This record gives sequence, structure tokens and C-alpha cells, in this order.
Amino acid sequence: VNYVVTPPTRGKNPLRIKIIAKLLALRPKSSLVGFGDGVKINRRLYDELIEFDYRMPFHSLLNKSLAGLDIKTPKQIPSLESFPPRGVSEHYGLEKEKYILLHPFASGERKSILGDELLWLAKEARADCGLKIVIIGSKKDYRETEKISSDFEQGALINLCGKLSMPEICGLIEGMKFFVGVNSAITHLAC
Repeated sequence: VNYVVTPPTRGKNPLRIKIIAKLLALRPKSSLVGFGDGVKINRRLYDELIEFDYRMPFHSLLNKSLAGLDIKTPKQIPSLESFPPRGVSEHYGLEKEKYILLHPFASGERKSILGDELLWLAKEARADCGLKIVIIGSKKDYRETEKISSDFEQGALINLCGKLSMPEICGLIEGMKFFVGVNSAITHLAC
């Protein structure tokens, strides 16, 4: 059997993606697999319907779902080898496994951790582990992080929002002790 799998999403897949997937699944010995997004048409469209569990990392969810369809997947271990550290840790005085990488920002405010919640999260992480807090995000996230910086002793919180390239972010991911993030591309990369 050839499986056509629509992209899992916490939101809703556009109808055009579902229709294209259904057309691909019309081939002989093909089956359409989709993730539940609350739309009633899904029960008629998909041959197999899988509930999206947003608490699981994407690769774990996909492997679990495929195993439920008796599809064996090879064990895959994510690697950051193509993005070696570029000295960013040393540049900011960070020692390997002596910092928590925090990425509280996503494409929308509803998915982001902002204001008092961001302050609470950073303070709790610092209090629990005693490690430096490194916050990463885009240029537009810099100001949000600066709002909470004054609540930390000098050097305890490092705001790198908008200052890093993707290889540098990967270097920080490789050297971190812990990662805390929301549902975003950086989180998927870190997990």
C-alpha cells in the first residue's frame, strides 16, 4: 500500500491540500492518511484519521502514527553535524551545558510566551537550575526580552534575539543543558 500523508498541524490544513492529497491517493493500492483538525469532511476524505497530539515532538508523532499503520520506520537520530558551532558560545561567555536555551516566541502572539509569563518562566528556570538563561528569537522579539532583563543580575540572562544566524543557533542548541520553547521551527530543530 502507498500511503499519502497530509501534514500534521495543530490548526487546520487548507482544503486544497486535502484535495490534492486525495487525488494522489486515488492511485491503485493507495490510502490517504490525515490528522484530525476538527473538520467534518475529514471522515469522508481520509482512509485513516489520526489525532494530532501537540504534546509530542513531530518526529515521534509521525513514527507512532506510522507504526499504527504497520509501517516500520528506521530509527533516526537527529544530527546538527551540518551546522557546526561557529564560536557563538565562547563569544558570549557560555560554557557547554551551563546554560538553558529559551525560545518563547512563535509566529503569533497566541503561541508565544510574553510579558509576565516570560518573566516567570525565565526566573523559575534560573531558580531551579542555577544556570544562565539564553533567550533567542527574531529582531522583533528583542524588545520583549529587554523588558524582563532588568529583573536579573548582570550576566544571568543573555538576550540574543535577532543577533544570530541559523548555524549559530544550532551551535547554541548543541551546547545547551536544557531547552524550553513553544511550537516553532527552532523547537523542532532542538528536539
